[in-house]
Amino acid sequence: MSDINQTTIAGRLTRDPIVRGQDDRKVTTLSLASNRQWQQNGEWQEEACFIDISVFGVQAEKCAERLRKGAHVTVAGRLSLNRWQDAATGANRQAIRIVASNVDSPSFRANRPTDQAETLEQAALRAAAELAEAERAERDELALAQNAAELAATAPRRRRRA
Repeated sequence: MSDINQTTIAGRLTRDPIVRGQDDRKVTTLSLASNRQWQQNGEWQEEACFIDISVFGVQAEKCAERLRKGAHVTVAGRLSLNRWQDAATGANRQAIRIVASNVDSPSFRANRPTDQAETLEQAALRAAAELAEAERAERDELALAQNAAELAATAPRRRRRA
């Protein structure tokens, strides 16, 4: 049986996204707090889990543009263990982070125009254009009627012979 390294977590950002790297290799780092509540001996307990998330590519740009501290985010991805040696103390250190494969947030939907909104906007523009055309046609018709009346009033009258 093969191993599975996949996780999903939801919580709120503890700071604004941090972007690093060049245009084609951008990495956005998110810091997420996910709270857990439970009842123990009749009293509610709460615990926060803080985890760093790395986001790459187009999603990295999207997160940097649209997410801010406090935004609710759901992240799916894989766990990654980073190991390093502390330069000051020489101690070996390690940290687990999530490498995101998908990031979702209500902030994305709030800032993205929907197809329906675009359709409504197009319909409103078309209706405004049709109304302007109808008003223009009515003005032209009225002007023609007035011109015809003026011509009729100023034209010499012919006598009819019986």
